[in-house]
Amino acid sequence: SFGQNVTFTARVRPVFNTNLVPTGTVQFSIDGLPVGGPTTLNFQGRATYSINTLPAGNHTVTAVYSGDGAIFAGSTSATFNQLVNRAASTTQLTWTPNTWRVNQNVTFTARVTPIAATGTVQFVQDGVNVGGPVTLDATGRAQLTTSFSTLGSHTLSVTYSGSANYLPSIVSRTRTVQ
Repeated sequence: SFGQNVTFTARVRPVFNTNLVPTGTVQFSIDGLPVGGPTTLNFQGRATYSINTLPAGNHTVTAVYSGDGAIFAGSTSATFNQLVNRAASTTQLTWTPNTWRVNQNVTFTARVTPIAATGTVQFVQDGVNVGGPVTLDATGRAQLTTSFSTLGSHTLSVTYSGSANYLPSIVSRTRTVQ
């Protein structure tokens, strides 16, 4: 999932049966672009690269071995496909004042976590959209001020639309308007 650490490992082995362990470096590339610097092979002929910022989607990964300049020639790995899923989000809803009264303004605040989530939320009052989508601010919050015109039970819901890296989420609260 987006935000999780993934470690890629390249193991360089001789084509022929030999006890020699290749030396040199490996350059990893993701989606055709080099990442990090060349990584020196360890005593087992392995190199690793870790990343936790791959965006959601399918990514191609390759490793290019430089060769050691004496015994082993350079080579390129087969392409590896890494799928990164969108991460979960959570939407919370708070309001002021605490008591809902007929024809009194209530300010609702939606907060989407993680804070890095971007996009919009839609406020829905008793099943009807209130205004258009509201863009989250830098702290993952969006606000709406509205009122209720009748006494009784009312529901306010907030739906986060999701983004390229985060899944949608929803929250609903039902209260009695006095």
